[in-house]
Amino acid sequence: MESTDTMERWFGLGAEVHASLLAAADMAQELTRASTSWAPEAVAVRLLLRSCRNLEGVLLLCRQGLVVESRTLARSLMENSFGVAALGSKDAAHTYLKMLRDDSEESRRRQGKFILDKLPNSPGDLALLKQVVDAMDKSLKTISPKKVAGLGPMLPQYLGYQRLSDNAAHATANALNHHVAIQSDGANEHWTYRFELGTDEETSATLLYALLAALAVGIGVTHLVKADAPNAHLHQLSVRWKNMPSIGTI
Repeated sequence: MESTDTMERWFGLGAEVHASLLAAADMAQELTRASTSWAPEAVAVRLLLRSCRNLEGVLLLCRQGLVVESRTLARSLMENSFGVAALGSKDAAHTYLKMLRDDSEESRRRQGKFILDKLPNSPGDLALLKQVVDAMDKSLKTISPKKVAGLGPMLPQYLGYQRLSDNAAHATANALNHHVAIQSDGANEHWTYRFELGTDEETSATLLYALLAALAVGIGVTHLVKADAPNAHLHQLSVRWKNMPSIGTI
């Protein structure tokens, strides 16, 4: 009963954080209408909008006991928080925005190269595609979440990002162990397949990580765009997050 009560407290806080993020997003959009598309504050608002939907997805999936699926979205929230933190300083913002542009271009180049190398019978003008791919800058790199995290104060939370990746987002041995149950009769161990919903403890731990990242996004964006009232409310919610009952981590 105690774990269920704790989980419901996390759900209650999650609903309030989500509502506060939506209100912050409304104000932030209005405050940045005159910005250029790639201004740091405009990109920050896009990360906030993405986070609103990511958090909504986490809450819905957690309610259904879908722990692995909700943790995958919690990982996306962590990644958003790294970007928002980087946008908080001028030099880091310049670096992060360049990383975003480079990532987009390099991703396009790699997709084109894959078509040319592995899908030679694809429809379309492959000769023209080769000209385009050959003309693209080959020195660019795809974005590294660890490097983005290192641009701002969220770097310590990269450990949480790693755990969410290993535990849920990728088909790792650890993630696949969600579907194995080990039983011991003392002398021997036996295993069976497992396909149950997540426990209250697993759900609460997921919400802990998701709300940490969501609050970081909201506080960072509202500070950047000078949305003072939503910023103050999100700070209040962050205090509540810190005072929540202790639970296990991932």
